[in-house]
Amino acid sequence: MIASLKIAPIAGLIAVLGLSACSGGNIQRDAPIRPFSVVKSLFSRPAPPPPVDAAAMSAALNNVSGPVMQIRLTGREASAFFVPIEENGAYRTWSSPDERTVTLKSGMLTASRGLGQDTMSTSADSSLQLVRQRKNGIARRIQRYLTPDNQTVELVAECEIENGGRETYRGGVVSASVTRMTESCVSDGMPIENAYLVDDRGTILFARQYLSPANGYGLMYTLRR
Repeated sequence: MIASLKIAPIAGLIAVLGLSACSGGNIQRDAPIRPFSVVKSLFSRPAPPPPVDAAAMSAALNNVSGPVMQIRLTGREASAFFVPIEENGAYRTWSSPDERTVTLKSGMLTASRGLGQDTMSTSADSSLQLVRQRKNGIARRIQRYLTPDNQTVELVAECEIENGGRETYRGGVVSASVTRMTESCVSDGMPIENAYLVDDRGTILFARQYLSPANGYGLMYTLRR
């Protein structure tokens, strides 16, 4: 279901701080890859609660029809609510009130626009398949982000996907039994630790994904499906 964009009444409650839009650039091909090594998990504790107060979340859920998601950027200490505006097969595009967008595939972020140092595109189907099936395995992730000087950097990472067991996800009006999946990656010697809470249908309800140096990790909470 695509939500109607009845979001003007809550615009004042939504903080998106210091985000700048960027576009264009050239792709830097195939950054060198160091030998794969297992990265110690940085996400061993339960997912933190969504970083908004109860009144703001209640207003968002009451004033928006259909699905609602909240995204926090750890590198900027910024957050906003998003609603879906378009679907194309397995891809769903979400928009904030000021028209910044993210595109997710079964809950895994594949692109963004308007956040600054945007994720231009992602090739991570092998990771997504293991995460959705809640299986252990090895996968390669390639994501491309924009630098401040409008160059597109290609980040190539070798990743270990691991099932972390069962727990309960609660966010907004959503409560579900989920499986924790970690995606421990190394890209040119840099450790990246993504994590996902996946329901029994293979849908990611919460994700912690590395986006870019400026944005850090994106924390994506499903508040209503």
